[in-house]
Amino acid sequence: MSGESARALEFAADHDIIHRNITPNNILVRSSDGCVKLGDLILAKALRGTKVEQITAAGDTVGELAYASPEQDAGGQHVDCRSDIYSLGVALYAMLTGQPPHQGATVAETIAKIRTETPVRPTDNQMAIPALFEDLMFRMLRKNPNDRFQTPTALLNQLERLRKYLAVDS
Repeated sequence: MSGESARALEFAADHDIIHRNITPNNILVRSSDGCVKLGDLILAKALRGTKVEQITAAGDTVGELAYASPEQDAGGQHVDCRSDIYSLGVALYAMLTGQPPHQGATVAETIAKIRTETPVRPTDNQMAIPALFEDLMFRMLRKNPNDRFQTPTALLNQLERLRKYLAVDS
């Protein structure tokens, strides 16, 4: 599922589009064949070309806050495909644990946690998660975009290496 979602991000990035609202609810799995699609493009944004326009005010957060990257909720910071990679990491985390890694009682508390706290490792409660997959997911969740995978293609390459190493059927 993570590979197919990363492929959708790769396609979007190749067309200078960011999704900005990746959540488990927006990762759709067709029951007939298991085909995975990334849905809900209502908040997607073109980064270049004739379709670029500011659709949110500076400082606005778009999408579900618990899945937003640190740079999305910082207001005015540049957001690119690395933000979508972060959000995909949050969605994976939530699918493994049942909840996103950072939740607060208030919006401000949630934002503070997203910006500063390291999530609890899912393997603390679920030993069946391969450590290498958890490490890959935590790289997706790094606070600084420069410390994450720089492109969806780089993420896909690492997922493919991991799949082969763990001998997981595609």
